Amino acid sequence: MNEAGERVDYLAADSLQSYVTGLYRAAGLGRDYSSHSRRRTFASWLLAQGHSLETAQLLLGHAELDHVAPYLEVPKKEYREAIAELDAG
Repeated sequence: MNEAGERVDYLAADSLQSYVTGLYRAAGLGRDYSSHSRRRTFASWLLAQGHSLETAQLLLGHAELDHVAPYLEVPKKEYREAIAELDAG
């Protein structure tokens, strides 16, 4: 109900996630594409651009910082570069 007492239909978070995932499927994209995979990519881009975890937390809408961790992906290239820097040092 809104302030005027009228019924308001809305998409709950789970329904919206299902809808977005359905759009990926309809576009012919594989199972690797979902609303969650997009959130992980967004968080990774933020960090790659030098933004803080706190910024990612706020933009993803999480109340707790530790809720951001599942969305973060470190590309394998970064793993290799980190190891190479250790070996060179």
